[in-house]
Amino acid sequence: MKDTSVEGKVIDVLGLADEVGSLGLDTRDIAAERDSIQEQINETEIPVQVDEEGEEYEVSLDNPADSVNASRGGFSLRTVLGGDTSVSGAVIRPRDYISRRAVRTGAGTRPDFQEPSGLADDLLFDNYLFEKCGYFGKEKEQSLLKYQIEYLIYGEPSDLENLEMTVKRLLIWREVANVIYIFSDSAKCGQAEAAALALTAVMLVPQLKDLVKYSILFAWAYVESIQDVKSLMHGGKVPLMKTGADWKTSLSDLLRFTGNVPGGTTGGRGLGYEEYLRIMLCMESAERKNMRVMDIMEMDIRQTPGNAHFCMDACFDSYMADISISSAFGYHCEIKRRYGYE
Repeated sequence: MKDTSVEGKVIDVLGLADEVGSLGLDTRDIAAERDSIQEQINETEIPVQVDEEGEEYEVSLDNPADSVNASRGGFSLRTVLGGDTSVSGAVIRPRDYISRRAVRTGAGTRPDFQEPSGLADDLLFDNYLFEKCGYFGKEKEQSLLKYQIEYLIYGEPSDLENLEMTVKRLLIWREVANVIYIFSDSAKCGQAEAAALALTAVMLVPQLKDLVKYSILFAWAYVESIQDVKSLMHGGKVPLMKTGADWKTSLSDLLRFTGNVPGGTTGGRGLGYEEYLRIMLCMESAERKNMRVMDIMEMDIRQTPGNAHFCMDACFDSYMADISISSAFGYHCEIKRRYGYE
């Protein structure tokens, strides 16, 4: 891999992984922030009104964010893949593979063996994994699991589970990034505030204005995030952090949201699905990657003729032989040789 031109990719992945961390894409609890706002809205009492006939009636808030929030629990792969995209149904038994079974061990490494270490080696190894393993949209035809990179990241026993976990993490990343952006966009904040002010209940209870405005902004960022992930899964690109020119949805898309968004756009600027996977793989521990890639090696080697029971821990890369030769004429010779792979 050192002979391969990967320098640009290495630098990009490192910088992007650092940016994911600094922005809190993997750690910021957007759901808690959103729920806190919703609780304050729910706790605000709206005065009962009296009609022309003297009858009392309650005013409904009619917050356009409510339908978006109600749909969150129904998010699935089909939301972003659509009904025409087939998903691999491959499933493994984890205990059949080296990362989950009792492993046979030898007597130790050879004296001159040096385990690769350091960031450069880790990133070269990640590039090797992308060269040898398949993932959604670029599956290896002869592989048992089709989404192997996703397996390296999550280690679940089925392609479906690994892909679902990848997509849900992508949605979280996009939602956090989109919330950061939309709260900085004065025009979109103004639209959300105008929509909040138009609600009758807000007119009756002015202190609801900011709460409803922020709930609309959170919901709008979520709708944009579904659009982002849908684009990624259909070959499009989405930058880690957007500008106004990258934003795809409008407030009217939020108002008519029914759990889905229009088809994801292809093209665009920024990162594709593979680049987002590279960031996730870079953030995974080296030990888990090492064990899971050996799982994949066992899976695929077992599919080749005569290797149905292949096990990585039953292999070796070198051995030392002591050879003793004696002849009937009294000659004796001792030879010591090491055999192994370079």
